[in-house]
Amino acid sequence: MRLGFNCVMFDGSGLALEDNIESAKEIVKQATKLEIDVEGQVGRIPSQKERINRDFLTDPETAACFVHQTGVNALAISVGNVHMLIHKEFSVDWQRLEKIDKLVSIPLVMHGGTGFPDKLIKKVINKGVHKFNVGTILKKVFLEELRKNLTQKDLDRINPQELIDSTSERDILKKACSSIKETIKTKLEAYGSAGKVKM
Repeated sequence: MRLGFNCVMFDGSGLALEDNIESAKEIVKQATKLEIDVEGQVGRIPSQKERINRDFLTDPETAACFVHQTGVNALAISVGNVHMLIHKEFSVDWQRLEKIDKLVSIPLVMHGGTGFPDKLIKKVINKGVHKFNVGTILKKVFLEELRKNLTQKDLDRINPQELIDSTSERDILKKACSSIKETIKTKLEAYGSAGKVKM
C-alpha cells in the first residue's frame, strides 16, 4: 500500500467468514489512512478446471454483512463466474446477482472477465457490477502473437537483438504488447469505459 497504489484487493474468501471480516477490516483501517480503496471478496470463484459448487456462490445476506462490518469500497462476488475460462462462457445466477445488488450499496466486481459473455455486459452493469477483472485473455493474446511471430522467423539467421527489446518494427515483444493494447481497447468499448479518463 505504501508503493503508491490507489486500490488494493484482499481475497479472504478461503478463510472462515469471521476471519475474512476481521482481516478485511484491518486492511481497510490501514488503507483509509493512506486514502486507498479496498476491494474485498465474499464467495469463492473457481478456476476452469474445477466443478462449480453452489457453496462457492456469494450469499447475498453474508455479502451485506461483510460490507457493513468491514467498510470495503468494492466487493468481488461469485455468481457463476469462473477464473481462466477461455473456450466457453459461464452462466450468471441472475437472481443471486439482483439480490446482492439490492442489499449491497458499493460497486460489485466480476472476476473471470475473460469468460464473461459480451452480450450480457450491459445487463450486469445495470445490476451493480462496476469492474471486470480480465487477465487470461490478455496473456493468451500476448502468447499467440509471440508464437505467430516466432514461427515466421528463421531463428538461426536472425539477430536476437532485433527480435527482443529493440523497439524496431521487428521486435516481437513490441508486437505482442500492441496486440494486448488492441484487446484492451475492445474490452474498454464493451464495458462502456472508453473515453472516460481525462488526459
